[in-house]
Formats: sequence, C-alpha cells, structure tokens
Amino acid sequence: MSITAGDVAYLQSCYPRAAITPLTAQQEQFVLYILRGMAPTQAARGAGYKSASSTAAQLMQMDKIQAVLAHLRSEELDNIKVTRDQLTLMLFEAHRKSATATEEITAVRELGKMHGLYEPDKVQTQNLHLHKVEQLERMDEEELVRLAGADDFHLPPAENHLPPAENHLPPAEGLRNDNTEDAL
Repeated sequence: MSITAGDVAYLQSCYPRAAITPLTAQQEQFVLYILRGMAPTQAARGAGYKSASSTAAQLMQMDKIQAVLAHLRSEELDNIKVTRDQLTLMLFEAHRKSATATEEITAVRELGKMHGLYEPDKVQTQNLHLHKVEQLERMDEEELVRLAGADDFHLPPAENHLPPAENHLPPAEGLRNDNTEDAL
C-alpha cells in the first residue's frame, strides 16, 4: 500500500477546514496508513519510524493526529451514499446466497418493503376518556359499536330480538300465571 502525492494533498487540504496545525510529512504518512486500515504499529513502520511500537502509541495520543483522523473519518462517512439500486443489488445477492428458506424470505420481504410493494401498517388509535362504567351504560348501541371499531356493523332491527325476559321465565312458586292450569 503506497501513499500517493494525491493522498497527501487531500490530507493537507483538510488542515484549514478542520482548523488543525499541519503535521510533519512522516506523521501524514502515518495518518494515511491508519486510514487505510493498518494497525498503528504497522502504520508507524510504513511511515518510516524506527521504534514503531512505542512511536505508534505516542502518535495515537497526539491531539492533532486524533483531530485529523476524526475529521477525515467524518468526511468519509459524509461521502458514503447508498442508492436504492445498490440496496436492491445487495438484497438480490443476499437472496442468491441464502442458505435457508428463512434467509431467502427475509431478503424478499426487504426487497418488497424497499420498493413499496406492501401496504403500510395502519395503526389506528383512539383515546377514550371514560372515568366510570356509567358512561358506557349511557351510550346507545350505535356509539358502542363505533367505540368498538366496527363502524360497518349493523344490529338487526328490534323486532327480531327476543321478547322481554319475564315472558319466558317459569312462574315463581306461590304466584299464579294465567297461562297455567290449576292442578287442583
């Protein structure tokens, strides 16, 4: 992994934007190797430091090196753009490589969601401010049905309901019912 003049120029262009004092040429190489994924000791060795392990630890604790690394890493994150097409390709690749049906279904679901093929989940909430049971008892059937969330539910007409309950109860002992015959 070699450091190019363009890499160094890019690093140097960051000094004014990040309000950082310039690094030495050797420190710049160290930072660029770190940004390429090298371990600090390897980066120090690559930058030409003699005692790489002790120098790497010292360099990593320097405020201006930490500031340059933080600035460049944040710029890298800002420059990462993922498009819908790239995600689609990644999911198709995941689908192709899936080892189980569950992995395959998961990839297909994600593709469907990403491309808007599923209806959005509709969650309807209703705030009730009922403080007593009596409030429910005072509501008519239509209000109760609406409260239950069944707006299209229709109760059958009243004439289809059973007659009042007292007509269907057997007579209480000691009371005479006009429809019963005397056993005497």
